[in-house]
Amino acid sequence: MVILCGIQAVAAPLNQRETSVEKSPQTPHSLPTNTTNLTITIKGGIGVRVLFTNTGQSDAINVTTEIDITNAPFHFYNAGNGGLFAGPLSPGKSYRQRLFDIGIGTVTVNVTASAENAAEVTKTVQGSILLFFVILKE
Repeated sequence: MVILCGIQAVAAPLNQRETSVEKSPQTPHSLPTNTTNLTITIKGGIGVRVLFTNTGQSDAINVTTEIDITNAPFHFYNAGNGGLFAGPLSPGKSYRQRLFDIGIGTVTVNVTASAENAAEVTKTVQGSILLFFVILKE
């Protein structure tokens, strides 16, 4: 005579803490803004060159920029104004933009940069333009 006994295995958690704490994935929107800092450097010459640098400790996500040149009495041509840096800007890395402008007179260069996880930064510089050559006062 054969007697079969059914044995059922039940898994129990080894530590109750493991089952009660749920970890959520970290998204770019939940990153703290105090660890990502953007700085702006504006230079003249042939056109206006702008350097956006991440001086923070974490990646800047979806950096948006805006460059605007105003107040030239004889403002003939303006190519480029702003954009979106596709991809994260790593700490210590830079993104460059150039604005070609043609005019004669005094100018004001307004530059703004922001990211999803960084505060908006604005810098304004005054200068002069002679055709395509721009001289800025720091």
